[in-house]
Amino acid sequence: MTCQTIRKEHGNPSILVNNAGIGTEASIIHSSAKATDRIFKVNIASHFILIKEFLPGMLEAKKGHIVTIASMASFMSAPGGVDYCCTKVGALYLHEGLRAELRDRYPNGKCIQTT
Repeated sequence: MTCQTIRKEHGNPSILVNNAGIGTEASIIHSSAKATDRIFKVNIASHFILIKEFLPGMLEAKKGHIVTIASMASFMSAPGGVDYCCTKVGALYLHEGLRAELRDRYPNGKCIQTT
C-alpha cells in the first residue's frame, strides 16, 4: 500500500493535506451508481482512510497538522453537482469531528493542529 511505502521511505508524516475532489456534472437521476460511488470514495472516504493511517504516528510524536480542503460547495448546492456537494459537506464535518475528537479523546490530541 502507498501509505506503507511513504512510512518506509520517509517515516511518519507530520502533515496531512486532504485535498481530494472529483465530480461529474450529472443530475441525481442521470448519474450512474458507479460514478457516485467513485466520487464518494475519492472525495470523502479517502480522507477517513488517510487520517486512520497517519494520525497514530502524529499522536505518538506529539506533533502534526491535518489540513482539510473542502469547498464553497459545503455551504450551497448546485444542480448537477449534488453528489460533489454532499462529499464536501462530509469533508467539512469530518474535519470538525476530528477536531473535537483530538481535543476530547486522545491524550496527545491537543498537539495536533487542524486547518
